[in-house]
Amino acid sequence: MVQAVSNIDADRAHYSTTNKVPVNLAGTATKPYTLVFPAKTQTPAKALNLYPQGDGYATMTVNVNGTVSLTGKLADETTLTASAPLSKLNLWPIFAQLYTLKGSIAGMAALTDADGITEDVIGTNLQWFRPTQNVQWYPNGWPAGISVDVNGARYVVPPATPLPVPSVFPGLLAVNATTGNATLTFTGGLLNPLPLPYNINISTANLMTNAPVAVSPTMLIDKASGKITGTFTHTDGPTIKPAYQGVIIQKGSKQGGWGYFMSRAAPLTGLGESGKVQVLAK
Repeated sequence: MVQAVSNIDADRAHYSTTNKVPVNLAGTATKPYTLVFPAKTQTPAKALNLYPQGDGYATMTVNVNGTVSLTGKLADETTLTASAPLSKLNLWPIFAQLYTLKGSIAGMAALTDADGITEDVIGTNLQWFRPTQNVQWYPNGWPAGISVDVNGARYVVPPATPLPVPSVFPGLLAVNATTGNATLTFTGGLLNPLPLPYNINISTANLMTNAPVAVSPTMLIDKASGKITGTFTHTDGPTIKPAYQGVIIQKGSKQGGWGYFMSRAAPLTGLGESGKVQVLAK
């Protein structure tokens, strides 16, 4: 007889309304963070077209009572919401049931008050399970699970004074009408050829323009949350303009903008893929 065995680790929720999270982690009420779930090579190896090569993302808050709450999208366009308490060591479980309770994502993450160049949130080898489905993207799913990491940092909107107020996007130089001050790159997602890079400018008003000015791509920055959204022209043809979405990470190993786009939905072939979006200051 084959028996299933599970190992369980448990820790107490450490904080409360009377034992509050330190001000450097949660402020007087909450503090915002932005997270990215970057695509990674699987062990054992898995063909890259069988799981998303785009990066999922989330926005997160840490409440003074120790509750960590996040919401975002995984890179197959699945909505992710999760909430859990911090332990004494400032660890918490990321867990969400997905695909009408037929899948899930689970793993531990750590929160710290890092320095000005290091990420504040890190977690490795979260397990992501997706069932088989009759859909355009990854119909076979990954019922046995794939691994994904999480990286993140505190998100800060610069105060209105003193002037000039910098962009919320980190590391930018002055706008350059010819070469831009950032690069927006699309890879995967059935692009041919790839990658597909664009020179762009991001102004101190958090507005994006192409360098030189062109029709594609577009990008909107939500200053309040750090989310980025837009469209671009896919190599499938001039009328194929996928939407993309992601988030800005202001410091750490993933400083920049990260997200995903989905290849076109029709005709239904079951061969659709998720591609990566990357925005980096020059």
